[in-house]
Amino acid sequence: MTAARLLAPVLLAAVPAAAGEPSPEAVRAYQKSLVAYESAQFDAAVSEMRKAIALNPGWRTATAYLSMFEWTKGDREGADRDAKVGLKLQPNSAESHVARGFARYVAKDLAGAEKDFEEAQGMDPKHALALFGQGSAMSSQGRSDEAIQALSAAIKLRQRALFFIVRGTVYDKLRRFANAAEDYDRALELNPDFQWGYWYRGKDYREIGERGKALSDFTKFLTYNPDNTEALYLRSNVYFSLGNYDEAIHDLDKVLAIDPRNGLALSNRGLAKSQVGDREGALADLRLALKISPNRQAKIQAAIDMVEGKASGQDEPKGFEAEPKRRRATDDVAPPKTEMGTETPAGRKRRQAAEEAEQTRGDDTPFIQ
Repeated sequence: MTAARLLAPVLLAAVPAAAGEPSPEAVRAYQKSLVAYESAQFDAAVSEMRKAIALNPGWRTATAYLSMFEWTKGDREGADRDAKVGLKLQPNSAESHVARGFARYVAKDLAGAEKDFEEAQGMDPKHALALFGQGSAMSSQGRSDEAIQALSAAIKLRQRALFFIVRGTVYDKLRRFANAAEDYDRALELNPDFQWGYWYRGKDYREIGERGKALSDFTKFLTYNPDNTEALYLRSNVYFSLGNYDEAIHDLDKVLAIDPRNGLALSNRGLAKSQVGDREGALADLRLALKISPNRQAKIQAAIDMVEGKASGQDEPKGFEAEPKRRRATDDVAPPKTEMGTETPAGRKRRQAAEEAEQTRGDDTPFIQ
């Protein structure tokens, strides 16, 4: 029996009387949209769901799902418009409860959304999107540990790129960077075209000291998004830490061409220039950064003094970090667990790499705050 035939009775139960019965073509478009969403193919998810609605006007369940897909893509206007339609649903199935849950999520009614996802699970305990929605709502309410449990249950039912991506973001919130990187690994295996996965994973690699892998991921992400200043800045950070000061300067040139008053970029370009012997260029950047970023005045002035040779006790200036405080690489590396509670080989390898990076790096972090 085909998936469309299996799904059709559920879909029909979720359709309000005013919309009429969806045609087989509408059901196929609906089904393709859901698969695309779970696969992190968001453009396809939106276009297929719009096709389903065009074939069956007034389909509130489909419109409620569409609101979530649009929200995921950053189309807040479309998401808010379609969520208002979805909120009018009177659910009579697990499928329609999940749909209204998504509409409530978009409308920022997180408690109501969670209730709908729970109702859906009561009707169908194996509804993976209900568990995914529940985990998303829990995460948005700051209940990260519970969110991990719900998302892990969804993954146990269906291994989909989206589920791994969202669980990875929750691990990031918990600063469990090795776990997050492992989830992004799996997501990118399932959907190598999900460009933001390289950004997310690159940041995690940087956190756990796998700088070569971070550099590779930032570079991959920048092939899709060449003007992303945060990615350029963090790649320059990695280049600096690897002693590749010319490439760091090149990336910071790009950042400053887009954002000339970026004090951190100026500070770090000044320090990178000092490493390649451009003393005058270094001082010019640092002095301008001092004017732009008075909140970092003491640190920038200390760097200026070191470049000028006025300070003693340090061989070379360090850089200016983007984060408020740089933690030790192993502080938040919790070993990834399998469902049986044992550490995975990939997780063990990452943890060991983080520990080795910590041993070799000490406190000589290239950028300071």
